[in-house]
Amino acid sequence: AGMADLIVFLPDSKVIHIEFKRLGGKLSEAQDNWKKKLEEIGHKYYVIHSSDDLAVALTEHGYSL
Repeated sequence: AGMADLIVFLPDSKVIHIEFKRLGGKLSEAQDNWKKKLEEIGHKYYVIHSSDDLAVALTEHGYSL
């Protein structure tokens, strides 16, 4: 429990984790713990509430919808 919905391995050896939540949805305690651990080792973790959020996350890494 706690893993992100989507784990993306990028060509530059970076890994991003994406958790999809409905508008107003929040991470569970287990998800929040995973998020903190992953960020401590340099991974990006995004909580996505809308297609706009997803576009922002992808744009940060040079991709688009």
